[in-house]
Parts: sequence; structure tokens; C-alpha cells
Amino acid sequence: MTIRYDYVIIGAGPAGAALARFLTDKGFRVKVYDIAPYPGFKPCGWAVPLQVEDYIDIPVDAILTEIRGFRVYVDGELAHEKYGKLQGYIIDKPAFLKHLLEGIPFERRIVELTPELRPVKQLEEAKEIVVATGSVTPHRGIRDQIYAVQAIVRTSEPHDTTIMELWFDSSLVGYYWVFPRSRYTVDIGVGGYGEPREFRQKLIEFIRKRVKGPVEMTPIRGAAINIGGANPSLLIRDIPVIGEAAGFVYPLTGEGIRPSIASAYALTRYIASGEDPGKTLSRIVHWIGVQRKLLEKIKTARPETRAKLLRSIPTDLLPLIGIGNVSTIKLLGLIARMPSRLAEILRTLVQKT
Repeated sequence: MTIRYDYVIIGAGPAGAALARFLTDKGFRVKVYDIAPYPGFKPCGWAVPLQVEDYIDIPVDAILTEIRGFRVYVDGELAHEKYGKLQGYIIDKPAFLKHLLEGIPFERRIVELTPELRPVKQLEEAKEIVVATGSVTPHRGIRDQIYAVQAIVRTSEPHDTTIMELWFDSSLVGYYWVFPRSRYTVDIGVGGYGEPREFRQKLIEFIRKRVKGPVEMTPIRGAAINIGGANPSLLIRDIPVIGEAAGFVYPLTGEGIRPSIASAYALTRYIASGEDPGKTLSRIVHWIGVQRKLLEKIKTARPETRAKLLRSIPTDLLPLIGIGNVSTIKLLGLIARMPSRLAEILRTLVQKT
């Protein structure tokens, strides 16, 4: 006899795994399908800000490093630097997802979906279905993708495990990153608008410049990232769509773990109590919209304008825009410290979104 599950979740990334845990903890019978060899297989920077804990706890054994500061470079020159209290973590994403899925039936399986993200064939074992397929099959109404490649690099010289680096090249609509996974291991990548082959070559050249001494590195891997903008209405249709497939990624930074988990949290509250996901997710949706509009401006700007903008943004403002955890009033106050023309652009974007 076929076991009937209250919910079958298609996708075991942060959104799908978190939803499976949330629903299971509320007494629902849940099963998860995923096409990947294991949860967390997709290349990712594994960085999460502290605000992820508004929705879920990060187990201690899944934390690789604690981030307390950042450095931002523009065209090879240090433009911003800040160090202080705990800001976030680099996590072991596969270990984190394994923790979320503990005790929940999981199967590696391909489920064909229509362009509207509905199963081509009925899943007899499912009373309800949720789609959490990430960038593999984003909803067609919000498709806009960038590409990112990365390699894990073991170095002969130690790294400060509390500092993350972002390197901006004004000729690129995107950035390079250097995220510490241990004292002698760093995740180095590059992402943005461009071709995968182009990014692979850029990454190799950047690693040669950035890392001193001999290195060992994993094969370069890449993935598309859906940055089309969040659509919370997809959470309340008859077959809900959550996570990156529903646009829950910050377009400027590419951060997807936290907003994806937030979408799972919002759907759980909707199922349990009828709370409107649009209300639960209002701040995240607002800031994804702000970043989306800012990205459109950056795409069309001249390289020298991009460089000027990145250098002139107050250092305190950078993480606030990136994380989207600031009131509009405070943000406008920080924007006022920028050159007038650039300040007016940001002010208009924030107030219109």
C-alpha cells in the first residue's frame, strides 16, 4: 500500500529542507525529493548573516567560521574595511541541510515539472505538493539569472577566519569573493552577468593574483542564480513555490539561504494559522525589490560610475543594503552622506520600492 504524505516537497535546498523540518515539527507527515546527489550539492558561498536566526537555529557543528568583519576592494584597491561584533557565519551547508532533514523520508528522484511548476505526472503519494527547485526551474514569471563559479583553495599561508572579502571590478556587473572556511582553506569565487567560460578564466586569474605561494584547489564548479525578484503570491497558490524558485534571493549579493528559509517559515505560518505570507515576508520582499532596482541602475551605468558609487557608499551602509535590515529613515540618513547625485539615485530607489 502506498504511504500517503501530507506534503511532498520537491527540492532539498535551504527552502525545501527548512519547510520539511518546520512541517514535521508541527506533526505533518512529509517526504522530500531532490535531483542532486545529496542536499547542498549546488555550489554556494555558504555565508549567512546572523539574521537567519530570526527563522531557524544554526547548529554549532554546522558552523565553520564566525564572521566579524569585511574588506571591500574596488578595482584592486581597498575601499572599505570594518571589524567588530559577530555578523554571521560561514556554514557547512550540506551538514546544515542534513541536520534539517534528520528523520524525514528523503529520496533522490527526478520529478518533471511544467513551465508553471506543476508536476507533469500526479504524485499519488502526496496529499499536497510544494515546489522548492531553486535555480534549476525558477517560475517563468521571474526569470533573470546570473552565473557564479567557485573553487575551494587550500593555501600555504593562514587566513583570518573572521574576515570576508569582496572584490569589485568596475568592468564587471558582479564581484569576486573570498570566504574563509578554515585557517588554511578559502572559498574563492566570482559571479555576475556573463558567460560561464568567461568566469572560469576570470576566477583562475584572480586566484593567481590573490593567493600567495603554492595552492591546492578543487575543480571549478558553477551554478546559475535566480535574481528575478521575489513573488510571495506564489506561496499561496494551490501548489506553492518557495525559495529561489520563487525569487527569494537578494539580487545584488546573491544571498539565498536566509531568504529561502524565510519563505519556508512564511509558508509554514500560512499553513498553520492562515497568516499572509506577504505580511510575514514584507521586509525581505521590500529589500529584494530595492536591490533589484539598484542592480538595474548598475547594469546600465558606465564602469567609472560604478566604481565611484562603490567607493562613495558609507562603510556602515554597505552591510545594511546587503542584508536589508535597516529602517528607511536610518537608511536615508546614511545616504545623505554620499555625493549629491549618487545620493539622489539611491534615495529615489528606496522611496519608490
